[in-house]
Amino acid sequence: MDFADLGKRVKQARKEKGYTQKELGEKTGYSEPHISHVEGGAIPSLEFAAKLAKALEISLDELVYGSLQFRGTDMEAEDAMWETCTRKEKKFVIEVLRVYRDNMRVNMDIGID
Repeated sequence: MDFADLGKRVKQARKEKGYTQKELGEKTGYSEPHISHVEGGAIPSLEFAAKLAKALEISLDELVYGSLQFRGTDMEAEDAMWETCTRKEKKFVIEVLRVYRDNMRVNMDIGID
């Protein structure tokens, strides 16, 4: 995951809404400098990313990945990519997966078989 790209998407979505960093900070409950750091490529917490997506009225998937399109999977490529992730990046990805899983179960009536 490229956090610089995530920051660019946050900035673009914020500008499309006509918000300043201060206004987005007020909508999320975070400070203007915090918004600035994320727009600059800092790694946001999952809680903060979710609040950003809500305030910007876009899905978390769209905010994090820039798209809602399913790209298919290539497990060997994904395994190789996973090996290059830092511990901090892995923790973030795992937390995102937990949120998606829980939301799928609630919103799509997917149970555990």
